[in-house]
This record gives sequence, C-alpha cells and structure tokens, in this order.
Amino acid sequence: MNRWIRLSAAVVAMMMIANLQYGWTLFVKPIIAATHWKLSDIQWGFTFFIAFETWVMPFSGWMIDRLGVFWRTPWPSMTISGFYHLAQWTFAVLLAAGAYTLAAQRLIPARP
Repeated sequence: MNRWIRLSAAVVAMMMIANLQYGWTLFVKPIIAATHWKLSDIQWGFTFFIAFETWVMPFSGWMIDRLGVFWRTPWPSMTISGFYHLAQWTFAVLLAAGAYTLAAQRLIPARP
C-alpha cells in the first residue's frame, strides 16, 4: 500500500479519536449526575484511554517490524477486532442476563 494512503488513513483515525478526547468534557457532568461518582473517579477512565492510546504505539510498531508483512495486512486486525466484538456482545448479554436474574429475585430494586 502506498505510504500516503497509510498516512491519510492514520490522520483520519486520529481525527475520529480526537472527537472522543475533545468531547469528553461534555459527558463528565451527565455521568456525575447519573452515577454520583466523584470527578476524580470519572477522570480515571479518560486517563487510561489516553495512556493506552499513546503507550501501545511503540509496541505496535515493534510487532509490525518483528512479525513481518502478514501482520501489515488488514485481515489479522479484522479477525482480532471481530473476536473482541464477539466478546463484548457475549459479556453484554451475560451482564444483562445476570441483571435480569437479580431483578427477578428482587435483589436489585425496580426503577419507578
């Protein structure tokens, strides 16, 4: 793939991530109002996002250099992201099933 196409794709990806970074401040007050958490507790989520976004990149570059051409194709990334997506939905379904079970046993009070 042409390096200019890669650079353009990387810029577009960073623009999409930047929306989360800049929009984060819009969601802090509604999260505090809904959960009654402290601001410092909520900011840990944003801190971990920024840390993983930046600190994983040198490791990612090392993996590309070490593992070769196969890992530069989109297929491994799509396969891994597919597994993550499946795991997310599985977790969400199990979490919902657990919440419904607890609500049915009246361990979680019903909303008014």
